Amino acid sequence: MRKANKTHVLFFSATLLLGLGIIGVNAYAGNPHDTGTLVQQKEEVDKAELLAKLEEEFEKEEEALYQNYTDEQAKKVKKLAWEIGKLREELYPVDPEEKLKSQLFAFKQMTLIHEKAYKGENVESVDFNDPEVIGILERIEKRKQLIERIENELSGNAKFGKGKSAQQLLQEFEKERMALRDATSDTGN
Repeated sequence: MRKANKTHVLFFSATLLLGLGIIGVNAYAGNPHDTGTLVQQKEEVDKAELLAKLEEEFEKEEEALYQNYTDEQAKKVKKLAWEIGKLREELYPVDPEEKLKSQLFAFKQMTLIHEKAYKGENVESVDFNDPEVIGILERIEKRKQLIERIENELSGNAKFGKGKSAQQLLQEFEKERMALRDATSDTGN
């Protein structure tokens, strides 16, 4: 994939993750003063301060990344986004169904971006007879099938998915998504 496409995918991913995190926090932010004990309140205040510092650092690093892309800078931004997400999840637990919908949306968008890199308008240089490209397109198709199946089960339209809780679907989705990711990394893509 061209470096420009990788850069676009990275920027979109970072922005999407940050945006989804902000939406989730706004939708499910509880009252931090209802924790019960002073110790818990102090821990949450410390975590909230840490979260604010990390978000500020993330914005600076992301701006630096936009101005001068380097792999090291991209890894740093990705790591910060990961830390912010984990801390937000600790501070503001999300309903499993909403978390699943959010992850499914992001996974779907990334799959569409990846697919567009191989099936979009500017793909003259893609050799569709190359076994590596064929493998990538097959993995994209598997990702699309996973998305469709989880969406059907989540909406209750699946033939065999009835009775599964949102938490079970979330765990199943995360497990299968990781398996697809591992299969991709095993082939070097």
